[in-house]
Amino acid sequence: VSGGDDEIQQLQKALLDYLDENTEIDASLVFSRKFYVAQWFRDTTMETEKAIKSQKDEDSSEGTHHAKDV
Repeated sequence: VSGGDDEIQQLQKALLDYLDENTEIDASLVFSRKFYVAQWFRDTTMETEKAIKSQKDEDSSEGTHHAKDV
């Protein structure tokens, strides 16, 4: 995890904590928090799928390289 990613995670946690702590003051924050969590989950899932696909693409191209070397 790079420094920038760590900072983003800290900001995300602070936002979720704020939304959680203030739901009694403003009921719309419940919706906001649920929406934010769902959005974060979707984004994380998409990033993970892209990383897996990228890794598979790299692995298959390395196999092609290896065959040329032999």
